[in-house]
Amino acid sequence: MADLVTLIEEAPSILIAAVIDNQKLVEQVAVPDNSYNIALQFCVEAACEYLEGIGQHQTQTTNFVEERSNKEDAFLVFSVPVPLGRLGSTSYKV
Repeated sequence: MADLVTLIEEAPSILIAAVIDNQKLVEQVAVPDNSYNIALQFCVEAACEYLEGIGQHQTQTTNFVEERSNKEDAFLVFSVPVPLGRLGSTSYKV
């Protein structure tokens, strides 16, 4: 277990997270999109901006996202657009 902790601590990684308050979302938007979709889109956009900022936007990028149900996971992978031309090769690990 100590080896795993060391690996995680030393791995070059960036954590990008988003939290959506569903109550406020419903109050502000008449027909809101799925809050998980909104949060994931925000994180993808933030990752794009970060990678552009460090000049790595054309390199291969692996994104790890929270696992949901098989149906939700399949939908999310194809429903969250990555701005064209902003990232090189992208793979999603669910």
